[in-house]
Amino acid sequence: MNQTQHKILKTSLKLFNKHGVDGVSIRDIAGKLNISVGNKTIILTDLNGKILKSFTTDQKVISLSDIAVGQYFLTILNNKNEKLTTQIVMKQQ
Repeated sequence: MNQTQHKILKTSLKLFNKHGVDGVSIRDIAGKLNISVGNKTIILTDLNGKILKSFTTDQKVISLSDIAVGQYFLTILNNKNEKLTTQIVMKQQ
């Protein structure tokens, strides 16, 4: 993981812990880091790799209200569909 990926992950986790997964947008994360959102895709999968949600950074709201409490993989792809990072995230009650 490079330094930028580490900063994105660290900031994302702080915001998720403070506001909940449903309360944080990609724009919130990018704004906190003072970086461009660009055109990225975020994919949420279960631990077996089944895609549950797919979002683009041009969406204003990312809703995970229909996702059960538990652990998931969150993958961020750039505009060339190259993987920037994959991390385990947890949705809490």
